[in-house]
Amino acid sequence: MATKEFAKGVSVWYSFAEIVSLKCWSLFAMAKCQMCGKGPSFGHNVSFSKRRTNRMWRPNLQKKTITNQDGSSVQVRICTQCIRTLAKPQA
Repeated sequence: MATKEFAKGVSVWYSFAEIVSLKCWSLFAMAKCQMCGKGPSFGHNVSFSKRRTNRMWRPNLQKKTITNQDGSSVQVRICTQCIRTLAKPQA
């Protein structure tokens, strides 16, 4: 068991399963496009015998440096679909 200290001396106890789930959810938050917000999606692998096992599809995120209109550069994590949209000529 692990504790997390809050202000005013309040502590909360987490079980091992909760710690693992908290770490997993932080990974899901990390795998999110900063432009469109696309994140991981969940489903099943289906084998020949129709046995379903859980699976996760992650977006194809890339680090890209984007130049703003004022000339400053910002490094963002965006999906490849957004990169293609940025590459289109603006009409």
